[in-house]
Amino acid sequence: ILTLADGRKVALDGQQNASLANQGGSSISNESDGLVYKQGEAAKEVLNTVTTPRGVMFSVTMADGTRAWLNTASSIRYPAAFTGSERRVTITGEVYFDVAKDAKRPFIVMADNSEIRVLGTQFNVNAYSNEPSVRTTLVTGKVEVGMPSINDKAVLKPGQQARAQRGDAALALIQHADLEEVTGWRNDKFVFQGEGASIQDIMKQLQRYYDIDVEYQGKIPDDHFVAIMPRSLPISRILQVLQKTERIKFRMDDRKVIVMP
Repeated sequence: ILTLADGRKVALDGQQNASLANQGGSSISNESDGLVYKQGEAAKEVLNTVTTPRGVMFSVTMADGTRAWLNTASSIRYPAAFTGSERRVTITGEVYFDVAKDAKRPFIVMADNSEIRVLGTQFNVNAYSNEPSVRTTLVTGKVEVGMPSINDKAVLKPGQQARAQRGDAALALIQHADLEEVTGWRNDKFVFQGEGASIQDIMKQLQRYYDIDVEYQGKIPDDHFVAIMPRSLPISRILQVLQKTERIKFRMDDRKVIVMP
């Protein structure tokens, strides 16, 4: 869903190659590879928002050429045209950025308790509200991640991850993040490797992608699971694969998945 500056909402499904509107001097079209903004001469800064529901991914190419890929159940709020000395956007959920270089105008991402500053680079931000921290993972280039509330910040190198803890008000630096796991969703895969993922963490991803509800019954084991599975699989097949470990069981009741030991 695209929300325009005047509050109008536009459903983006089924309108490929359609010219949608003019906002702040930028033209907007819904192309086969996502929403595309082209900035005109009489630019002024008005804010647009793109929101994805559960089970849907989408991309936006902003007026400066920066492209953002939204994971399921995510949003990005951004100017239709960038006119000031900086380029500032706000996200919820998870977004992967490929930022257009502009040394004179830093690109700033606001995500819950984190502020990420870049000039031109590729990075992933996971800011889902049901996760314990906002995780910024650098793929290429350099970014600065800060927590303004405690005046703390860190500069990341490729492969590093910053975790801004909620509640604890602390910024932790992970030296060697698993980039394949972090960006697996961009390649339409569920990736759980390295030390693996708990069933609770796995179910969070399945819940967002398949638009299901999850209920836990009994004492759930604290095992970690390692798997790479394409998102094209039906939820029933994903659960079958996990159940073959004989460490966990599932029962489906309409749109609800019940997890049992």
